Amino acid sequence: MTLSFIPAVALIVDEEFGAKLGAFVSMMPVWIIESPSNALAVASLPSSAQKNVAMFTKMPGETPFERLWRGVSDIEDHEGPNSGKSFGRLIVFGASRELLLPQELRFFSYSTVEEHADRFELLKQPSP
Repeated sequence: MTLSFIPAVALIVDEEFGAKLGAFVSMMPVWIIESPSNALAVASLPSSAQKNVAMFTKMPGETPFERLWRGVSDIEDHEGPNSGKSFGRLIVFGASRELLLPQELRFFSYSTVEEHADRFELLKQPSP
């Protein structure tokens, strides 16, 4: 998998992503849904890599749509411009493309959706 040099953050809502996690933590901050498989994968990372991972809790009764957009909102709060950090690409694993609604994309300033076999990527509107 080739990822361009645009600063990126990964959002993983796949509860069984687990072992694939190690490939990403050295490249970008990773936000991953809490599950036994994912928690085991995070715990097996070196402590230096664990610092690049944030786990977020699956809320009871939460729909896949709510989980996806809650994750995006948390990332925007903690990794976005208001945090003193910045990223231009959000790489999403484990969510359906159908969960992307135009009004949600606009609200978070995403202008482009790139679809791939194993993920989709949301790109921010370039700053003027």
